[in-house]
Amino acid sequence: MIKKHYHHLVTHSKKFIQVSAGILLVSQIALGSLPVYAEEDTSNQVGTGSLMNKSLKLGMLRTPITLQVAEPIATEAGLVTAIANATGGTVEHPVEIILGDAINLVNGIAVSGSDRHILLKPESGNTKITRGSNAVFVVYNNASLTLEDVTLDGEDTVSDGSLIYVDSNGTLNLNNGSKVTRGNSGVSGGGGIFASNATVNINGGTISENKSEGFYGGGIHARSSTINVNSGSIRDNSSNQHGGGIYVDTSIINMNGGQIVDNKVTDSSYNGNNIYLSGSDPSNQATLNTTNGVIYNEKISGIDSIYKADNFSNWDGPKEKAIVIERNKTKEIYDIGTKEDLVVTPDTT
Repeated sequence: MIKKHYHHLVTHSKKFIQVSAGILLVSQIALGSLPVYAEEDTSNQVGTGSLMNKSLKLGMLRTPITLQVAEPIATEAGLVTAIANATGGTVEHPVEIILGDAINLVNGIAVSGSDRHILLKPESGNTKITRGSNAVFVVYNNASLTLEDVTLDGEDTVSDGSLIYVDSNGTLNLNNGSKVTRGNSGVSGGGGIFASNATVNINGGTISENKSEGFYGGGIHARSSTINVNSGSIRDNSSNQHGGGIYVDTSIINMNGGQIVDNKVTDSSYNGNNIYLSGSDPSNQATLNTTNGVIYNEKISGIDSIYKADNFSNWDGPKEKAIVIERNKTKEIYDIGTKEDLVVTPDTT
């Protein structure tokens, strides 16, 4: 089932009718018979008198319009078809695709193109999507994908890649109830999410229990990207190498809320249990901006919670309302309080 919000206006010349402003009409617009409202448009009024010589400004109703009616989608083929047909939305007002309880994928699904902005949500409860050997979704070429009450579960199956790839100005939004979990990228980076020249907005939900067994970034591997953590949590992810939670390569993390907690690097010769910052030169820096939220991990086997790899990585320490805690830190001092002072919200998604 696909739903779409229409917010744009069209001007439509109506002659030989008498209507009052605000009544409902059904007019054949480009997408078919859609309910619209009519009101007098006086900006280009011609003559005086009745509406016979005036334009009507027709506005499509804000109630979601069902473009395709079907049962909630519960198959890979159905989801591929729905995404292919779901064009015309915007980042702010995406096309809604309603899902059933569970979908098992064999192949990854591409979400591509500046006219493709999609919101996946269940009819009720939470939809679980599992993958085969590929990424669940590849979001690229100016497209956007929003997940709401949807779980992407890699089932800890080793795959040469992340659960979600976001590339080429793509945008991924994780909203409340969403979960990216148990992705295992093997020797590749980003067990949960790999972002390259992209934007990831974490507005809720959880990125948890993902692994990178042979490279960087257990939860997220970010390259030339922006990661906005506004709510939700990144927790209990692991990597064999740098960045148990997030590996930041010439990228920006804006920590505005939420939690990055209890992630770990499993090889003590590497660093950054929660976050590893790596810049390449003055114009390609890795930056962590902290204004709110919680970043926490006890020091494990000499591995720092947050690690700046070079002089091209920036973090000026916790700012007002930002709680960054690490015990027994031996390098730069970022400690605030102790674990007893910290309240970590449990994962309830």
